[in-house]
Amino acid sequence: MDKTPNFSKIKRVLCPHCGNLCSTKVGECRKCGEPLEITEGEQKEAPSLMKENFDERDYLELIETQIGEKIPKRDVINSEQKGYKEQNGKIIGISIPYCRLKALPPLLMELSSLKALFLSHNNFHSFPKQLLQFKSLEILYLDHNQINIIPNHYISKLASLRKLILDSNSLESLPNGIGSLKLLKEVSVKRNKLNQLPKTIGFLQNLRKLNLRLNNLETLPVSIGNLKNLRWLNISSNQLKKVPESMGDLKSLEYLNLGNNTLKGIPTSFENLHSLQYLNIKANFWIMLPDAVK
Repeated sequence: MDKTPNFSKIKRVLCPHCGNLCSTKVGECRKCGEPLEITEGEQKEAPSLMKENFDERDYLELIETQIGEKIPKRDVINSEQKGYKEQNGKIIGISIPYCRLKALPPLLMELSSLKALFLSHNNFHSFPKQLLQFKSLEILYLDHNQINIIPNHYISKLASLRKLILDSNSLESLPNGIGSLKLLKEVSVKRNKLNQLPKTIGFLQNLRKLNLRLNNLETLPVSIGNLKNLRWLNISSNQLKKVPESMGDLKSLEYLNLGNNTLKGIPTSFENLHSLQYLNIKANFWIMLPDAVK
């Protein structure tokens, strides 16, 4: 008599701590060791990852199972409240802040409709690898987590990204792969521990806004001058001792905040910043301004 178990009938639930799929027959997660505390009717069975035509709606259900509550449909979603947004019957945006998430549910296939994902104010310690399956993702918020590194091969896969928000993490550097995200228009990495920027930052030809406030930067790469479409740049509250002459090539720059650094001067090339409307150099050492900047 064949006693081979039928694995398709094994009920599984998502571990609320790490997102791992676990059998209901065990008392703790085999991945993180945390108790599952499963009681009859208390925890919803996770939908099958092997389901034919698995889509964003199924993944939303996985997330709801993990966080233990329904996510409401909204006309507008943002980083401060839970919700999802639909367009033409497809889920195009999901926001799950303040859920104490350490991981996302597992994902075995690409989901092509999701354009915006807000994961703000959670407990991620690493860049979620499930994001590699969101090839159409344009907006990603991972602010207010505990991420300290982003692997090159992860970030470079998100080729559709236009907005990347990484504020209030523990990043000491950005991956070189960020330079491959040619569609990026806004990057914010304020309140981290950055001590350097990759030279590849200069490849972001469509970048309009860059926020590097409250980091540990002492220098900037010369390649920053290649950002011809950059209009808004905040590098205040760092440890900059000087800025490169190449910044004078930022022809589209309208806003520049260099306040609260250790600058002793600014390059004469700043005379070429003809679009500049706002310049803050307060709380630096005594600075001599080029005549044209005065």
